Amino acid sequence: MKRCLGILCLFLSVLWIVSAGVAHADFYVVPAPRGVGTPISAVPYTISGSGHYYLTKSLSYTGMAGNAITVDADNVTLDLMGFSLIGPGKAVGTASGVYMYGRENVTVRNGTVRDFGAYGITDGSQQIGSTDHTFMYVNVLNNGNSGIEVYGSNHHVIRCKAVNNGRHGIYALTGSIVKESICNNNGIDGIHAGPGATVSGNTSRYNGSNGIYAREASAIIQNTVRNNTHSGIQAGNYCTVVNNTSNGNTLSGVYAESYVTATGNTIVDNNANNLEHHAGLRVSWGSIIKGNTLSLNTRYNIRVWGSDNAVEENLVTQSAAGLYFVSNGNFYANNRASGNTTDYVNTAGQTNGGGNYSF
Repeated sequence: MKRCLGILCLFLSVLWIVSAGVAHADFYVVPAPRGVGTPISAVPYTISGSGHYYLTKSLSYTGMAGNAITVDADNVTLDLMGFSLIGPGKAVGTASGVYMYGRENVTVRNGTVRDFGAYGITDGSQQIGSTDHTFMYVNVLNNGNSGIEVYGSNHHVIRCKAVNNGRHGIYALTGSIVKESICNNNGIDGIHAGPGATVSGNTSRYNGSNGIYAREASAIIQNTVRNNTHSGIQAGNYCTVVNNTSNGNTLSGVYAESYVTATGNTIVDNNANNLEHHAGLRVSWGSIIKGNTLSLNTRYNIRVWGSDNAVEENLVTQSAAGLYFVSNGNFYANNRASGNTTDYVNTAGQTNGGGNYSF
């Protein structure tokens, strides 16, 4: 009896440890076992009722139009179960992998959607407005339009990979969260988000426009953006841009509009085209630019376009202009500059709070 109890206790301990590890590793994902819900074993397929659906194998869709899976109900979970949904080719037809229109609370997770002529995953309603969709652990690859494109509001895109899509990698609008995803080699923006979105912990590289474009009142936190054809990050009015790394983008490292807070960013070797209105960090009116590290950005490390800005505690090195003011009426203090052709430019109309040094 004691031996049996000992074995049982050991088994329960191991089970607890394994369960805890799985819960930690898959915090956002709780895959249902096979056989739970409704199986999908062929496409095209229309989901017409709420519930859980899952793929039984990788499925190919050969149609030139229509959609592989159409979700025509709210409150749906589609588990790809690690399989792929495969279209006829990126440049072939107008089909989408997973299509919705004005739906609510649809989750797509755990697999790959690739090679469709239109979208990988989309909710195309702009008039009705889709809400509360979740996409996690999904690869959307080589689709003719966007990898994931959803209008409406309050969507969650978590740990997805959007690569080599013809338009945006991930496009999610008002109040959405895009988190810990990889968006590379897409035709327009790697991530297009907002207004009021949170974009955090993503990597966005080699996209045809911006690495991240976030509309007004968004938070852009701890992303890595490199080698994008336009700006690394383009931030609308009232955005917060914190602790990002922006390197090697053709236009600005961070192109910010007005009333922006930009702190703790590392911005290096941007504006390769040497354009007048771009810089390592470019800002307009009423913003605070504090504690950033900028170096080797062509023409300007920081370019302050308008007035009522506070520029403090930045390190600006190895550019033609370290800190460049276009308009009067700004405040600057405690900045450090070195190795620029001119460290501080057009300072006569600004308020110098002291502590600005060249070394």
